[in-house]
Amino acid sequence: DAAMTPIVQFSDWLEEECGNLARKGLRTLVVAVKYLQPSEYAAFSQRYEAAKRQVHDRDAQMRNAVEELECNLELLGLTGVEDRLQ
Repeated sequence: DAAMTPIVQFSDWLEEECGNLARKGLRTLVVAVKYLQPSEYAAFSQRYEAAKRQVHDRDAQMRNAVEELECNLELLGLTGVEDRLQ
């Protein structure tokens, strides 16, 4: 939840439910979506492909392109998963 809370649209129950699952010893899986217009995807794809071709700071530029897209996601749901290896 710590990674998803800043990038999903505000939800008054997300943090509370993640806490409830964590207290039960479960790992949380947050599911969200963002619908893109073809023009939005084309702009992202162009930035991402340009970043992949960079010689210097390739990983950082690729990450920046993705981070620009990963904002204001629509929260779809939350689930808890038992992690027996933990």
